[in-house]
Amino acid sequence: MSQQTFLYRTERIGLRPLSSEELSGPYPDWFLDEQVHRYNSHFRKPSSIDEVRKFVASLVGDSSRLVLAIYSLLPQQHIGNISLQQIDHFNHCAELAFLLGDRSWWNQGIAQEAAELLIRHGRDYLALRRFSLGCLADNKGMNRLAEKLGFAQEGVLQKALWHCGEFRDVNLYGYVVES
Repeated sequence: MSQQTFLYRTERIGLRPLSSEELSGPYPDWFLDEQVHRYNSHFRKPSSIDEVRKFVASLVGDSSRLVLAIYSLLPQQHIGNISLQQIDHFNHCAELAFLLGDRSWWNQGIAQEAAELLIRHGRDYLALRRFSLGCLADNKGMNRLAEKLGFAQEGVLQKALWHCGEFRDVNLYGYVVES
């Protein structure tokens, strides 16, 4: 894959629309890795390759979500996904979500770099003015990332998510683009 195929780049990563090309790499296996999906909604049931294929196909022409593959540039490989979900074009808002599947890239600021690129895209090209995200209260890494990105905690959904045999709290964060 050439570098020109990326919508956005930093020195370390490139972002491009998630496509069926990623299905032949490590992407489908991330759903079977308990550490990768430990804090997100993918833990509910393992995904088969057919389910992942259907998900990728469903993205074509769907203006309510934008899912981008995150690639490391050296070596050039698919390491995760980042998305804007529940894009509300009337109210100019969306939810930010992450899946950093290649654990060798954890704790290196990759999710923050990707999020900054995607937020800028949402602001500049989709005219979004508000971004939100939710994460388990005990997901320390995601809570720190939200704060690093400038998100403010707006509330807690108490005992809102069944996870690992118990109901857990979900922290809600929001970020409003300054005019």
